[in-house]
Amino acid sequence: NYVLEMLVKKLGVGATAVKAEHVGAEKYFFIKYADNRSGMLNYGDYDFAFLLKNGEQKCKKRISSNFFGGLIKDIVRFYESGETSFDINETLEVIKIRDAVLKANENLGELIKV
Repeated sequence: NYVLEMLVKKLGVGATAVKAEHVGAEKYFFIKYADNRSGMLNYGDYDFAFLLKNGEQKCKKRISSNFFGGLIKDIVRFYESGETSFDINETLEVIKIRDAVLKANENLGELIKV
């Protein structure tokens, strides 16, 4: 899920728990870290959005882009150089958070360990 990839790119690794809440068609997922970092994913009937909180800094953005063009360039660069643009630890973090998000979605209000 590319929304999780962006969240991990901004906040890094080390998520500890996820909690889900639904409000109508809106789904909110709160990602917690042990060191005061936190993120929120919002899924609804529109573009994805995320909120990052790192101490005092906050960033809330609706996500929309022409991602495909950049993806193709990145794939070509990978085949030419053998280097990935995403650290393996960040890739594993995305998968761990995604697992917790799916479990949290089935267990609303519960804190699910990452």
